[in-house]
Amino acid sequence: MDNNAVALNKMIDKKTGNIEVASDKIINPSMSLEEVKSMGIGGSQAERGMGNGWIWYDVINVIIVAQYFNISFAFYNSKLNILNFVFSSSKYDPNKGQESWSEMEELQNALIFDNWLYAEIGSERTFSWGEAWAGYDPKGGSSSVIIRYKS
Repeated sequence: MDNNAVALNKMIDKKTGNIEVASDKIINPSMSLEEVKSMGIGGSQAERGMGNGWIWYDVINVIIVAQYFNISFAFYNSKLNILNFVFSSSKYDPNKGQESWSEMEELQNALIFDNWLYAEIGSERTFSWGEAWAGYDPKGGSSSVIIRYKS
C-alpha cells in the first residue's frame, strides 16, 4: 500500500471537523498554510495568492482509501477556512482541459459526492466547527465536496 494511502472507516470526524488523509496526517480546522504544506501530501501542489487575504493551496492526487483526491485548501488571513475536494477511482491528469467537460457528468459527480458525504457524516450538515456540503455549482460548472470551517 502506498505511504499516502490509508484504510479507515470515516475520513471526516463529525465531532471535530478533522479530516484524516493518512494514518499520520490529519487536517484540522486550526491548521496554517505552512502546516498543510509540511504534510507533503499528493502528487503535486500549487499555491495561488488572490491578493485579497485569500490564498488557495491545491493538492492533486492524494490517495485515500483507493481513491484519488484533489483537495483545494482556502486560507483567509492565514487561517484555514474552506476545503473543496473531488475524488475519482482513477488518477487525475493535471493537464486535462475543459474540452471533456460535460454538465451531465458533473451532475452525476454531484450525486456521487453527496452520497459519499452522506455515508461519511449522515444527513446532518451543520456542526459546531462548521458545515459540509456536496453538489453541483452551476456558476462554476463543477461538482465537489465543500467543508467550511467557522471563523
